Amino acid sequence: MSKIIQMHTCQCGFSWQHGISGAHMCEPYYRKQIAALNQQVVNLAVENAGLKAWAENRAASDDSFEQEQYPTLKIDWRQRHLKTLQTPVTDAAIANIQAQGVEKYGNLTIKIGEEEQDSDIIYAGQQALLFAAQLRKESTHD
Repeated sequence: MSKIIQMHTCQCGFSWQHGISGAHMCEPYYRKQIAALNQQVVNLAVENAGLKAWAENRAASDDSFEQEQYPTLKIDWRQRHLKTLQTPVTDAAIANIQAQGVEKYGNLTIKIGEEEQDSDIIYAGQQALLFAAQLRKESTHD
């Protein structure tokens, strides 16, 4: 088995070898992340407010004739439109939450692999991190 060089990586992307100083400045990265997260919250709020308004307006437009004479018409109409309803910001936020869980698993797996000096375990953790990145990438292209 070959010797494994232990590496450490900050969330900002900076990496350093074990035993060498990892001093660096990651404030710009975190400022950018905070701004992106704040914008995501605003986008989610706007998107969900639109969904709520749509649902409330549709519910208010239902009249008693439609409900009494054609009870399945209302359900069919809603089902048809709900299938076409798109929420890309919400979908991206959910994918990001999933990716965070996968990243935690991947990072922990890598750490265990480094402690055990097992390159197969490290490889599995690296694959998990690649999968987390893929989750995020796919959510922005749907």
